[in-house]
Amino acid sequence: MTIIEDQIPIKRIKLPTDVPFWESSIAYNRVFQTLHLLNDSIKKMSFDSPKIKVTPKIEVILKQIEQLNKFIDEIPPVNLEKSRYGNISFRTWHKRVEDYSVEFHKAILPEELYPFISEFHGYLMDSFGSPVRIDYGSGHELHFFCWIVLLVQLKVINEEEYPAIILKVFRNYLYLCRKLQNVYRLEPAGSHGVWGIDDYQFLPFIFGSAQLINHPYLKPDSILDKSLVSLYEHDNFYFDCVAYIYKVKNRAPFFESSPDLFNISAAESWEKINKGMFIKYHAECLDKYPIVQHFLFGKVLLYEPLVKGSTPKHEEEVKENTQLN
Repeated sequence: MTIIEDQIPIKRIKLPTDVPFWESSIAYNRVFQTLHLLNDSIKKMSFDSPKIKVTPKIEVILKQIEQLNKFIDEIPPVNLEKSRYGNISFRTWHKRVEDYSVEFHKAILPEELYPFISEFHGYLMDSFGSPVRIDYGSGHELHFFCWIVLLVQLKVINEEEYPAIILKVFRNYLYLCRKLQNVYRLEPAGSHGVWGIDDYQFLPFIFGSAQLINHPYLKPDSILDKSLVSLYEHDNFYFDCVAYIYKVKNRAPFFESSPDLFNISAAESWEKINKGMFIKYHAECLDKYPIVQHFLFGKVLLYEPLVKGSTPKHEEEVKENTQLN
């Protein structure tokens, strides 16, 4: 079995004026709904919660992600001294994953869903960074979440597995991406500098704040205490990510290296932060043209309106020009 090119998801957002159509599309709605669904499934739940059901299906997915991790060990970076960012060995790793993709997905999907492998493949291959620019950002993270959306929409995983798909699978994806960033020196894609929530990730802050809702003693400003962060970094995404920031940006005080997170720590509750993170994610990712112009659409995440009748702006212009000619 091979990947079928015309079944791989494609870009459809051509102009900034297409963003409102995207926001009213079936794809947007399915991403949005699944994000809320999975966020709700992990509220008040730590990484080691007994409520997490690691089923055989989840174990298979974790095993396949671990195989991608092993590929990194087999493909060391070359010419490290020549550049701060962008080691070309990442392209070799990316090609290895591309060649392995069919086997990866056949291990995970039931046989009746093999026709969707090319669609899953498209999202997976854009989940780890660009092999052209050798960078990684929230748009790549979004496409891995879309890969998860397909698992949910096609009922590959069931409701009892929702916490595990985030707290086990997405967590391992996060660690895989960190390893890629460190080994191959992937540049932050579209970085906001110190004013971004993070150089590379966004979703862990949504999921982490959900995990911490009504926590008995960890408060939003607890992230300013390095000893507490170190103690609980293996408990939830939020403290995990803050601990990572403390490690990689250790030359400056937290309020200077991460002013956005520092300001958010003044919030009155984790629930408020969780809601605020959703608003921020829409503003800085889902509704932002520089990111969603790269969004991939297929048979599950459709570039079609929820309400029939509307048309993307660029397609209206093409139609008008055709009529004029």
